[in-house]
Amino acid sequence: MKPAYPIRHVSLVATPEVMAGTLAGLNGILNCFGALGWFDESLGRHPPYQVDIVSEHSRSMALGGGLALPWVRGAR
Repeated sequence: MKPAYPIRHVSLVATPEVMAGTLAGLNGILNCFGALGWFDESLGRHPPYQVDIVSEHSRSMALGGGLALPWVRGAR
């Protein structure tokens, strides 16, 4: 069933100064919206947005903590 509202696109922008844990945590929290619908029916089952992580290039890069995360796409 198609949602009655438009789907928004949220991009988390990764830079070399960003800590991997913070970026991964934000990504995880924003992507768990659908799971919350099981606890509260007023939230719905599907998030009103799509989340991805972008970087300057379309390849992974080391972040502030020395960890690398894979990117979905490069920023345009």
